[in-house]
Amino acid sequence: MKNATRQCLGLTGRVGLAAFVFLLLHIYLLSKVPTYKYHIPIQSGYSYPEIVPVSIALMAIVLYAYRTSHTNIVLSNILIWFAFLSLTYSLRFAGWPTVPSNEVIVAGVIVILLTISSAILPRIRRLKRKQRTRLARITAFVAVFSSLAGLSRVLQLIYINNSQYTISNSYFTAPRAGANNSSLCKAEKRSVYGSSKVRSLVIILDAYPVEGRYMSLVHTPSVLHGYLKDNATVYHESTTVMPYTPYSLAFLLAGIQPNPFCTYPAIDGSRTIRLALGSSYFKTSNSICDASRGYFGDNLRFFMLKPLFWFNRNLRKELVNDYLKTKDEKCSIISTGLVEKVIAWSSGGTKDPNNLDIIHELYFHNHHPSLGPSGIRKVDREYASFIKNLSTSLSMQPKIYDQIIVMSDHGPRQTNLGLNDRSQKRLKRSTASFIDHYSMFYAIIALGNGKSVLSPTPNTKNLYYYANERGMPARIPSDP
Repeated sequence: MKNATRQCLGLTGRVGLAAFVFLLLHIYLLSKVPTYKYHIPIQSGYSYPEIVPVSIALMAIVLYAYRTSHTNIVLSNILIWFAFLSLTYSLRFAGWPTVPSNEVIVAGVIVILLTISSAILPRIRRLKRKQRTRLARITAFVAVFSSLAGLSRVLQLIYINNSQYTISNSYFTAPRAGANNSSLCKAEKRSVYGSSKVRSLVIILDAYPVEGRYMSLVHTPSVLHGYLKDNATVYHESTTVMPYTPYSLAFLLAGIQPNPFCTYPAIDGSRTIRLALGSSYFKTSNSICDASRGYFGDNLRFFMLKPLFWFNRNLRKELVNDYLKTKDEKCSIISTGLVEKVIAWSSGGTKDPNNLDIIHELYFHNHHPSLGPSGIRKVDREYASFIKNLSTSLSMQPKIYDQIIVMSDHGPRQTNLGLNDRSQKRLKRSTASFIDHYSMFYAIIALGNGKSVLSPTPNTKNLYYYANERGMPARIPSDP
């Protein structure tokens, strides 16, 4: 191999090593997410149990490749870029929020193919010696430019990620449970979160519509709302301050105005949150089940089926939707036998008055766009049946809870409000879009312990926010 070709391949390897190192820095130190995607404990997400050992194994491969670069430059380059591509795909399988683009993957594949070509071309005897040398040199030069393009895209990812977003989700700098700033996050004493004197079981029906919005979706009365109106001690429809769960529930449960460092579920970390149902959004170590998405197994399963999707574009959508629906059903209040599991789970957590038990239900949130009217009616009936059976069972065991709070956090958000940093439009509270985003309801079922009722925080000041382009809460004007 001529010196010029070897020097180009050596530079390609060093660029690949730099891209790999910067990607590691992105994972362990620099990666950030929009604040409305920020949930504590953030380390329970992003598949760190898989990402960490994979990255360590790939680091070992890169170190070996670097040591062999003086004796076998071609093998060294292939191993380095293979490790980089493997780490990129690992992030995708892990559901990482910010990963290198497809152009980076294409550049890495081109580098590997050109590196192999530069080693094969000098051995093709049918070509003249000068032709072989010239072709090998050209492929090596193109490999250098491709590697630089891949590295530049990685650096661009890190720059954009750090300039646009606020909250770290990287391994070493991500906030741990209870890491919220208690001086900024002060829950109101008479809020659900702030008071431990009234033992509450909170059932959050994520994105579930208020009664009027439900009627507009399916054109029939809601069984759930009808049951709550007839049986709850308190039933009330109101609005939340922001139609994003981490901010909305921080306000509704703790009375805290939208603040990127005071988000549900941890809020200020002063209470221990126990979540009965685990999901990609929220979960705790003692959850009854886990319907998380984005784990290696799920994404790897569909990656292996990718050749089939080339022949039928709708097949992937059908398979993924069916798989995720089935997975969500098994960890939802529509699952059969969950009442008994919740009773057993509740009995184990109420010994500590600092615990706050929450059933965060996400099936409707995840699937309502594809359910259709009949599917929404079915979910409505099953939600009502679960709450009826659970409240009946808990009323016979009054030592567990004083009350059950059934609530939504925002509307189904099927319309577009048209709010962004450039539009200074006012928010009209009478419009269907406003109701679709900011409306919420709650019902309180007292369990006969004689304790005073503790309600979610009302939005008496009529303050409303949206997530701006950096994911930060931004105040918007509204009509009176």
